[in-house]
Amino acid sequence: MFRDHAEPPHQKIDDFFDYSWALIHTLLEAQLSYHLHGDDWSRTIYIDSLGVKTTDFDLSDETKMALVTSGRDSTLTYFKWYDAEHP
Repeated sequence: MFRDHAEPPHQKIDDFFDYSWALIHTLLEAQLSYHLHGDDWSRTIYIDSLGVKTTDFDLSDETKMALVTSGRDSTLTYFKWYDAEHP
């Protein structure tokens, strides 16, 4: 089953380098959800990565700040929920 019930975009592979890079990308993406178990949701802060992949190394300053804001907002939302659930 694909995450969000959506098939991931297909990558064109023309040579061994493309294949290797696609394989590494797949392994890194699979690692994101492999370690989670059914009861982990309540102690996990989910941060929207805004479409930035683990292999995107050349980020603009605007993207970096957007990621920081996303992390801060997600963390504050989590703690607000946690405090309400665990007084």
